[in-house]
Amino acid sequence: MERTPASLLERLREPNPQAAWERFVHLYTPLLCHWAGRLGLTGPDVDDLVQEVFTVLLEKLPTFQYDPGQRFRAWLWTVTVNKHRERLRQAGRVARTAGDIPVDAATPDVLDALIEADYQHYLVQRAL
Repeated sequence: MERTPASLLERLREPNPQAAWERFVHLYTPLLCHWAGRLGLTGPDVDDLVQEVFTVLLEKLPTFQYDPGQRFRAWLWTVTVNKHRERLRQAGRVARTAGDIPVDAATPDVLDALIEADYQHYLVQRAL
């Protein structure tokens, strides 16, 4: 999956989006689990974060306006990191990094490039 299929995002907005959600969950669960691992989570914490991200997506995606000039995965990464930060705050801890990326240091362009490089690495590892 080189780019997020815009047609899939559109189908999530239809009146009966069950099949589209099943496809979306199938496509993105492995990536979200990978990112949760990059954030330092293991075991049930990975599953909890992924579930919380999907809960946010269930609320946000029906009204999400896809911009082909932007990367959907960068937005998804931001949602994931923000949900992780929220969980850390609730536990009384502070996130200093998001995987190998300092959470407050990366500019949007640098962050986008790092997310894309990480995604490409993830795809290669998954294929192997």
